[in-house]
Formats: sequence, C-alpha cells, structure tokens
Amino acid sequence: MSVENVVFEDVFGVAERRSAGRISSANLDGRLVHGLIEKFGGDVDLTPIQSEAIAQGITWERSHFIVAAPTNSGKTLVALLRIFEGCLRRAERFVYVVPLKALAEEKLLELEAIARAIKSNGGPAISVGISTGDYRVSEDFPDSPPVLSEILVCTPERLDVLLRNPENSGWSRSVHSFVLDEFHLVGDELRGARFESLVTRILTTCCDSSIIALSATFGSVKMVTEWFAQSGCRVKFLSNNYRFPRLVRRFVEVEDKNQWIRDYLLKVLPDSDRSVLVFVYRQSDVLRLAKYLQESSANVVGAFYSALPIREKSRLVDDFSSGKLRVLVCTTALAMGINSPASDVIVRDTVFHGFGTLTYSDLSQMIGRAGRGQREGVAHVLFSNVEQSQSLSARFKEDLPDDLVPRLIPHKKFSRKAKNSSEGINHELDNALLAQIASRISINSNELIEFISHTFSATCHAIPTAEVTDSLQRLEKEKLIYLNENSESLYSATKLGRTTSFAGLSAASGAMFGSFLRAMISLSEKTREAAPNSPSFVARLTKFDLLVICVASIECQSMWIRTSTGFNRDRVMSYLEGLPSDEKPLCNLWRDADSDTYPTRRLLATLRLDCSPDAFSFEKIFATAALIHEYSEGKKPLQQLIDEWSFKGDFEGRLISTTMWLLNALASICNGDRCYRLDFLRPKLFELTQELAVGGGLGGLLAVKGIGLRTVERIRGLGVRQLDDLRKLGVESLAGIGINKTQTSALKQLLVRRSR
Repeated sequence: MSVENVVFEDVFGVAERRSAGRISSANLDGRLVHGLIEKFGGDVDLTPIQSEAIAQGITWERSHFIVAAPTNSGKTLVALLRIFEGCLRRAERFVYVVPLKALAEEKLLELEAIARAIKSNGGPAISVGISTGDYRVSEDFPDSPPVLSEILVCTPERLDVLLRNPENSGWSRSVHSFVLDEFHLVGDELRGARFESLVTRILTTCCDSSIIALSATFGSVKMVTEWFAQSGCRVKFLSNNYRFPRLVRRFVEVEDKNQWIRDYLLKVLPDSDRSVLVFVYRQSDVLRLAKYLQESSANVVGAFYSALPIREKSRLVDDFSSGKLRVLVCTTALAMGINSPASDVIVRDTVFHGFGTLTYSDLSQMIGRAGRGQREGVAHVLFSNVEQSQSLSARFKEDLPDDLVPRLIPHKKFSRKAKNSSEGINHELDNALLAQIASRISINSNELIEFISHTFSATCHAIPTAEVTDSLQRLEKEKLIYLNENSESLYSATKLGRTTSFAGLSAASGAMFGSFLRAMISLSEKTREAAPNSPSFVARLTKFDLLVICVASIECQSMWIRTSTGFNRDRVMSYLEGLPSDEKPLCNLWRDADSDTYPTRRLLATLRLDCSPDAFSFEKIFATAALIHEYSEGKKPLQQLIDEWSFKGDFEGRLISTTMWLLNALASICNGDRCYRLDFLRPKLFELTQELAVGGGLGGLLAVKGIGLRTVERIRGLGVRQLDDLRKLGVESLAGIGINKTQTSALKQLLVRRSR
C-alpha cells in the first residue's frame, strides 16, 4: 500500500440496526401498512427519524416539516408515509420534487410499486405521474399543462414553470404538500437562485399547502425556519444523526493518489461483496484513471461521465448494481445522480482549479453513498501533501455543516462569486420578477417588493430597493414588461414577457429571441420595399439557423464547444459546404461584416454577440449548432460525433434536452396567438425537436398517431436509423416488437407521403 498520513478518521452511525418500533404497530392505514410490508418483503423497522416524524404528525398535520438526517437514515419513507396516508384517508394531492430527471424516473417507479402494493391489499388505485419538461423523459415541455395525477413527480424547474402560469392556479392550490428532496439545493451556486424563487412562490401563492423539506444535515436551520414561518404556517424541524449501516470516514494525505487507489482496489476487490465508487474532477480525469485502474483490475472498472450517451450510462449503472462492474469512476458533479450499492467510496479530488474546494455538504453527499443494506460503508477522502486538508477535516470533526447561502439576491460578500451575476446584472432577480409580473394582469412595485421580502435572501439580509428598481428598468428596456398608462408603478408583462415566463425561459434569452425576430421581420420588410418579390428573410431561416439562435441563449453558453477556434472554423465550414443547397443556413451570410445585404453587426447584436475580429463566440456557437444539427440527422453514432467535435459535457442530458426546450420556447414565441405571427416557423421547429428527441433520423415517426418514443426505440432496436430503412422491414418484423396493424398501416402511409 502506498504511503499515507491519516488526517481524520471516525465511525459514523451505529453497528446494529436500531428499531424505533414496527410499521405494523404505527397508527397508519392498514392498506398502507400491508402494502409496505409486501413491498419490502416483511415488517419494517422504523428508524428514529421515522418514528419521531409519525409522533410529530407527519401523516396528518398541516405544517411545514424540515427533515434533516444523513443518507440511509430513512428520510424518504417519512415523505412516503405523508403522501400515501393523505391519498388513502383524505384523497389529497401531492407533488414530489427531485433535483434530476434520472432521479424523477427512479422515484416514479418506486411510488408506482407502492401504489400497486396498496391496491393489491384492498386499497384504491392511486395514480402517479411524472413531469420533467423534457419530452424524451416525460413527453411534456415546460409550458405543458400539469399532469392531473394524485402524486406528481417532477423537477424543480418544471414545477417552477407550472406555478408561474395563472391557468394552473387551481391545480397548484389543490396540492396538499410539496415534498422537496435534496432541499440544500437552495444553496447551490448554479441552481439555488431558481430553487429559492420556486420555494418563495409556494409559500406566497399556495397558502394552504405544506412543504416537506428533506435534506442531509445543513446549517442555517434557524433562517430556513423563519423563512417558512412567514407563510403563517407552523414549522416543525426534525433532525437525527442515526445511520445504519455504519460509515467509516477517513481523510488521508497520500503521495500518489492514483497509485493509492490502485493498491486499495487490489486489497478490497477479492471480497466479492464489495464495490467502489471513485469520484474525480472532470471527464478527462475519469478516462485516465479508469484506464490506469483497468491495467490491474481488468473488466471490472467502468468510466461514468456526463458526455456518455444515455443508454451507455444506464448500462454502466445496471452493470455496477448487478456486480458485473465492481468499480465505477465518475465525476463529482454526478454524485447526486448515482443510486448505487457501493460499499466503498473514494473522493480523489477536493480542489477544482478555478472553481474552489468541495464543501462539507458536497463531501457528505458523496461519502454518504458508501454502505448499503447490512454492509458497513468505508469512505476515503484523499489529499496531496500540498492541499489544505485541515479546514475540511475540522468541519467533520466538529460536525459543522455549511450554512445555506442565499443565491437569488446574494449578499455583497458573496456577490463576487455569484454565478448569476455578470457586469453587475442579476439575471436571476430579473427572472423572478418577470415571473411574478407575468402571473398577474398587472402588479405594482410595492407588491413586487413584498414578494422579494418573502425570499430566503431577504430573510438572511436586507435587500436594497434599488436592486428591484434596476431589474424592473432592465425588463422594461428589453420589452418584456411595460408601465401601465398614467401609472408610475403599475407593471404588466408584454406578450413576449408572458410567453417567455410561461415557457420557462430566462428573461435574457426571451429578450434576445424577441430582438432577433423583430430585426429579421424589419429586414424582410425593408427588402420587400426595394424588391417586392424577394422572399422573406424570416421564411428563409433553416433548421441550422434556428439552432444557432437557441445555442446563443444564456441557457446554452456554459455548454458551447471550447476547442481551438481554427479547428472549429475549418470543421464548421466543411460541414456547411456539405449541406444541400436548400439547407444552407442564412446566418452564415452574417459572417461577412462588409455585406450591405446582410447587416451583420445588427443581427449579431440582437444575439448579444461581439462581432469584432478578435471575438470567437460566434464560432463556438456555430460549432455547437453544427454538432447538434449533425446529431439530428442520425447518420453517425453519438460517441463518434462527440469525439469528432471534441465535445466536453453532458450532451444528451444537458445540451440536447436544453436545446429541445429552447426550440419549444421559440415555437411558443412564434405562435401568433401568444406573441409574434410567425406560425409558419413552428412546423420546422417541431420537426427539429422530434429529430432531437429520438437521436436523429426517425423524428418523423412521432407525428404518426399511435407512435411514441418507446415505439421508436423498439424500431431503432431493429437496426433502423433512417425513415427510408423502414421500407426494408416486413410486417412480421414490426409485429415482432409489438407494433399492431393500425400502427403499421400509419407507418406505410407515412412512407408513401415521403416518396411523393
């Protein structure tokens, strides 16, 4: 074993499972009790946090509950008891919010299994639905109406949009409780601001609803309690450090981290009951370390990172869960999304250059995954000799969780680090205010300030009125809101502002889309004045043009391809030259700064792009759009495309899902009934969305009645990559994968129309 210096070591949790009673003896509906016993294969021993929650009225009391307890302490069952007791005894409605789409799918299966068990034990049929705003996951978009099930599983962003739209107010007020899993997300640098805005909206508009906040132990409990209490509802805080199985936590300094990991695996892998998760900084580190470990532990080491195709990610997780893979090397960014049976966890990297150091909460989330079932967990956090291990280890020694830092309106001492601020602009505050204005016919500035006063930010520190005023002025300048006539403080949303908010777009992106479309309409009108028979510029926009517009948005900027500009330029130009003449993008003509016909600087300015000779944003956007466009055609395997374009990041999970959402939002803005009368663009936008939904080539199938994403996946399993490939298949082949005669007939009609 390589040389190590133990900085901190302890054992967290208890050696034997501690029973605080049995589920069968709890005061619960008998149908639920028997359903849970069937689901778990026997009577359930209640953990201390579960027993305390029942005693405190979790199953019936209309209070807000904050449940803070470690991983493996039983927090989830606390929420499930409230949900199913409410469904059975009072026919109430519940929303279960999880931070990731993949976790939403897992939670859906878990809730459905319990619902089936309840029904098989004499209970009613309890409907469970899912809504993520991702067409590929739940076949809805952010602006789709809510799923009218008794239990709805969704992501924070999807729920945020549902609550913005006043048409959904009847549904939202019918929700008895909102379960917010991983509640510490409110302090997350990237997503915390929107999560804070969401919780504030629940507290202020769903006055009869309760919040059940689930999280590992976190600081700022007093401030969160005060925040919730502003709604006038009682707040109960439940906390317990019980955990079973035990977790051995070790912080060690080592000379060579990779060698230490290799030696550790050689020591533990002979035990067939042990499996290891290894968290590292980024994708390149995952690949290098996995390759290094495979030299000594061949065929049992997998590499899991965000850029992998979704199917490959699922295969890796399944192989790891089944024991086929014993070691999974992954990025720390995926810590929240992996539900694994790991006995051991190793955190190799705690310092992210340019981003800072992992926090207590980050590490707790990762190392808490060690140990499953009866198996004791072992977690190692590695430090090099030059890294500062003392501050982190001290927090674990003293059990000092991080305080939750408000992100919607950060305090001045955090503003320099805030990701939602650029050049002094608080984009997240703009989004929150626009959402509040769009949800009403009109609203005055005092009411907006009152809404802000109910945020977690305002609970923690004073909010200068000037910040709200500055944000309102920006929104008005961007034509997203306007001052009512003869009024100095009464605001309403424009059609663009309302559509932007209800589609879940950021204010900045909505303003950019509107500015671009207005410029194109104006350019078309001026051209027609000079040449009446000339085609409309807007009508000439190709699918590639539409992708460029979406990729330019603030939502996509962190996902742009960032390879050398020379490579980008050459590859993009080669790709564009290979496109058919009718698919040549109009936006490529904007690259000529000297053109009189195409006012480059004006069009690029609407996309908020710098068109100076030394600016490369446009080339990064073009490269990213070209990658997405090539993916939509479905002619090459995904991994080949990612390698050829040197894309780094979560392609399907983030870039494609975000692009589909933006295309749908752009289609809403082009809806004449909602915003601009550009309905002729909508079929093109929907067709492109469908191509991205199925990974290219087969998107047209989704327009056929009776054909959905799952059916397309089965057809793809027959080796079909393009619509024309269907001609080679016989009826028997389609019938073999469950496609009925009606669907087969519809597919044949589609092919006939295509041949015409």
